[in-house]
Amino acid sequence: MEEIMGEKQGGIIMKMLFAILLILIGAYFIAMQTNVTTWLNPSGEKVQSADMDDVERLEIDVSSLKTKIVPYDRSELIAELSGKGELKVNRKGDVVKVEVEKGWFNWFSFERSELTIHMPKEYNHALEIENGSGNLVLTGPSKEEPLSLSSLTIDIGSGDITVENVHAKEFVHDGSSGDVEIRNMKTESGTFDLSSGGVRVEHYTGPLKADISSGDLDIQMDELAGDIRIDVSSGSANIDLPEDADFSLKGEVSSGDIHCKFPLKSQSTGSRKIAGTYGSGKHQIDLSVSSGKIEIY
Repeated sequence: MEEIMGEKQGGIIMKMLFAILLILIGAYFIAMQTNVTTWLNPSGEKVQSADMDDVERLEIDVSSLKTKIVPYDRSELIAELSGKGELKVNRKGDVVKVEVEKGWFNWFSFERSELTIHMPKEYNHALEIENGSGNLVLTGPSKEEPLSLSSLTIDIGSGDITVENVHAKEFVHDGSSGDVEIRNMKTESGTFDLSSGGVRVEHYTGPLKADISSGDLDIQMDELAGDIRIDVSSGSANIDLPEDADFSLKGEVSSGDIHCKFPLKSQSTGSRKIAGTYGSGKHQIDLSVSSGKIEIY
């Protein structure tokens, strides 16, 4: 009988310990998800902040407002919203997400909301930006002291984006409609996907892969540091390379034009093809045009 009672008591104790463990785990995840502070500043702007320690990914989802992302010398992220809309800053585990929601009646308002996101300039992990519409600006501290990220992903639906002074190991741009301006960008993997709209890039260093369905890509490279592959279905691409670039060029045209203003060695041209080398031929440039134009100069 005593043995049975002892087993029952042991079972009860184990259940209690298990319940306490579940409570502690739940409290941990709640703390990780709600590690956000909310307040109103004296000017009436809505403000929320989030701890950025151990954050691996920052997601920014904005639409129909002007947004500015500003790196600064603090460890937490602070988002300030002026105008209509509901500011939401959430942290779940190692992911922080910033978004603004607007009620259906606010979509017809002529008031222009503005969002400013102060991001720790020491943050060096993934940054994902989704811009449904409106203007978005991301500016690193300076050309000499750029914002360094493991990856930068930009998905633009309809709106304009400006990115300046950013180094990202991986850069991905997906543009449905809208214009993108990029200055002082260095990457180890650069991808541009244009459905429509335009992308203008200045002072770019790194490899380049571009798929242009309908739109225009203008890119000026400070250094050719990788291969280039461009497919144009309908649109145009203009590639401004440095004079000391080393590349091997292969191009094919279905309906359109490919022009290269560099004097190529071993050049071969036909009604539909172009090939040749410049310098040592170190990097490969592959071009394909279904209907449109590519120019390298």
